[in-house]
Amino acid sequence: MEVGCADGALLYYMERLGWQGLGIEPNGAMAAIASAKGIAVLNAPLAEARIEPASFDAVYLGDTLEHLPDAPGMVRLLSEALKPGGVLCVRVPNAECGYASLSRIVSAILRCQWFWSEAPYHVYEFTPRSLCRLFEREGLAVVTLRQVQGGSFAYAVGASGYVDHVKHAMRGANGCLVSWALMSPHLPRLAVISLVVFPLYFGGAVLDLLRRRGSGLLVVARKRIERQDTSEALCPSGRR
Repeated sequence: MEVGCADGALLYYMERLGWQGLGIEPNGAMAAIASAKGIAVLNAPLAEARIEPASFDAVYLGDTLEHLPDAPGMVRLLSEALKPGGVLCVRVPNAECGYASLSRIVSAILRCQWFWSEAPYHVYEFTPRSLCRLFEREGLAVVTLRQVQGGSFAYAVGASGYVDHVKHAMRGANGCLVSWALMSPHLPRLAVISLVVFPLYFGGAVLDLLRRRGSGLLVVARKRIERQDTSEALCPSGRR
């Protein structure tokens, strides 16, 4: 099961590898695209989808958990949907990556918005430790925690929070010429923000290489067959 399956691309390829999948997608337009590909999709939030408990071997949630107002409640629902021994895979941004760390320092000095944070779109900002603790509280044993690369420079500029009005102006633009026409009045501001983000982004990338970290967290956890069983837990205790 993929929660927030969008157009069903991942499930489409997983089914061709032999999996039997189900997508959960609240957006009606995206759910229709996935359904047109032959994917089984429920057009509803997970809490309203009436998923039978302990019915899935694997569940994936990618770049979604940080947007939800009740992340613990979502992890609890995902855990309930898994069979004992089933696997949950979650991907979220890493709030301790190089760019996040450098931009936090600059934001503190300048007393401005933290460039890394996408508030109010991101309700949570996870670190490796906080994500592991969340999983373990819901009876999940973390098997693998990887820090992965992701997020382009253009995405970092757009996510800074200082060009939201540009994104809003371009929303719904139909065609390249229309997009450029809407963007042109905002180009000076966009250029200034890009110049500020540039050294933080690429400096952060260097830090990540040196520290073997990444801008994203990919966690694989297994639902314990018995809640008291902690033998598989690999949650990092001494690292962040």
